[in-house]
Amino acid sequence: MNKVTLKDLITGAKTVYGEARGESAEGRIAVACVIRNRWLRRFRRARTVAEVCLAPWQFSCWNEQDPNRKILVDENFDCLEPVFFGCLESMRYVLLHHSFDPTKGALHYHARQVKPNWSSGKTPSYTVGNHLFYNNIK
Repeated sequence: MNKVTLKDLITGAKTVYGEARGESAEGRIAVACVIRNRWLRRFRRARTVAEVCLAPWQFSCWNEQDPNRKILVDENFDCLEPVFFGCLESMRYVLLHHSFDPTKGALHYHARQVKPNWSSGKTPSYTVGNHLFYNNIK
């Protein structure tokens, strides 16, 4: 199994927070699964969970213009805030339980209100809350 550092765990949890903090635990776990799936498959050559999360233009919460980024990079970010703690637990659970994946191996997802070109004509492998997940994007 690949090694997970504290930086990986926190960066993964912050990504889940930035992308899905308003979702149910099931929705947060689904986003964490995409992060884990990309890491295990070395998506775009990322070797660590943190590299997966921080890769340019992969998770909108880390994009310079996204308002979530300011929250995520704040050195006074409260890691014990209950919603973040739930995101941390979701990320930890997914990293520990490699066989659990309701997204069926998804590497991509988007919010319902967004219609990216790559999703045109594709059927989601999983839908939860405000997100659609895809395991068939080349």
